[in-house]
Amino acid sequence: MESTSKTPAKPPAKPSAMSSAKPSAKPSAKPSAKTTAKTTANSPAKSPANVGAHAGSLTASKPDARAPSNASVARPARAGARHWLLKTDPDSFPFEALWAAPQRTTGWSGVRNHLARNFLRDGMQPGDLVLVYHSSSDPAGVVGVARITSAARPDPTQFDPRDDHFDARSSRASPTWWEVDVQALVRCPRFLTLADLRAEPRLAGLSVLQKGQRLSVQPVEPAHFALVLELAGVRAKDLQF
Repeated sequence: MESTSKTPAKPPAKPSAMSSAKPSAKPSAKPSAKTTAKTTANSPAKSPANVGAHAGSLTASKPDARAPSNASVARPARAGARHWLLKTDPDSFPFEALWAAPQRTTGWSGVRNHLARNFLRDGMQPGDLVLVYHSSSDPAGVVGVARITSAARPDPTQFDPRDDHFDARSSRASPTWWEVDVQALVRCPRFLTLADLRAEPRLAGLSVLQKGQRLSVQPVEPAHFALVLELAGVRAKDLQF
């Protein structure tokens, strides 16, 4: 699976309450260019299984001021928030590292799978809610809930030769990899293991339960998201921060 790194960002403006691999700088209308909260380890786009905040393994990334000013992603208007699952390797970037970051926020960098990148870059918007999933661990499972607090911007780790997620084929003029800011909202009162998720028949369609599904960025159906929160003991008021 892929890996992700996080980069702490300047604390974003205090976001409003909810709308389904480390923190990054305060997002602007035109964000500059750094997964998975680190989510799952990966290598540059060779394996679709790789996804990152650094997907699977997170490392907080600082937004890159040198990124093109027009690097933000224009998205069509849509009704309501979406829901996601982000994987992170707890040995690299556990949920507690996100919780301890300034404003509990980090740039979800290190995603190195094209499909996962597309979900992050084209699908995620501020206000979307996220299940944070500890992968590559025993047991694996949902450990917390977070929120997207910025539009996508180029991931600065792709330009840093010292970073494990450096991609020599990517350029600042035409970046390949993107990140968003992710803010921790609540620790799950009950850690939901992969076995717990599999034991619930109503979650049969959940992406993370599908055979061969290793993406570190996955969409989650609203009904599945709500059920996971219920099983984890998370209440609506817990999603205020």
